Amino acid sequence: MEAYFHIAERDFPKALKDNFFQEVYGEHGRINEREYRLLPITQWFDETEKFKDNFAVVQVKRTRHLKTKTEQETSYYITSLKEDVKKVAGYIRGHWAIENSQHWILDGVPQAHRFAA
Repeated sequence: MEAYFHIAERDFPKALKDNFFQEVYGEHGRINEREYRLLPITQWFDETEKFKDNFAVVQVKRTRHLKTKTEQETSYYITSLKEDVKKVAGYIRGHWAIENSQHWILDGVPQAHRFAA
């Protein structure tokens, strides 16, 4: 997927520009930036058949500016949603909000009260 986005930047940058969404916000003494790019799945993928029920790939670049350092990471997602990039970004953020809240709850529960799944 990384190569697909690289080729898109080189060969059809307008597709990336048209399917781009950015969020910037600050909390707890840091600034968070998220850049979302969405590209439809095309015949460029060697094994397109494996993605037949999916519509697009999404690249999320996260940058966190802390007082003394900057952290960056890039994640990729495959989606069957035929939504615009802003809506897909909301779904991704919603997923991580649920994931993070579960960790927070478990971190607040004494070890003896945790249950194995």
